[in-house]
Amino acid sequence: MPEDDSLKPATKGDVAALERNLKGDITALKGDMVALENRLVEVVRDVQTEILRGFERYAASCRRTFPMSTHPRTGALKSSSSGCTKSRRSSF
Repeated sequence: MPEDDSLKPATKGDVAALERNLKGDITALKGDMVALENRLVEVVRDVQTEILRGFERYAASCRRTFPMSTHPRTGALKSSSSGCTKSRRSSF
């Protein structure tokens, strides 16, 4: 009857080889996770930039639509309207 290798007991050398392989795999996974984290941080920053640009475009449209002027007696800035109510879609 042929002997199956999967039924043999593991030797200390087998266990040590398995441990080395697992340590190498864990190290590779940690490196992959760092790379993924860096890519994720970059994407989040890009999204944040696009959101801020959208707010900036919206504020600029409000300034064009409702220009600011100074109050005749106090010299303080005041808007010619209570606020920008015009709806604009972003051009992302």
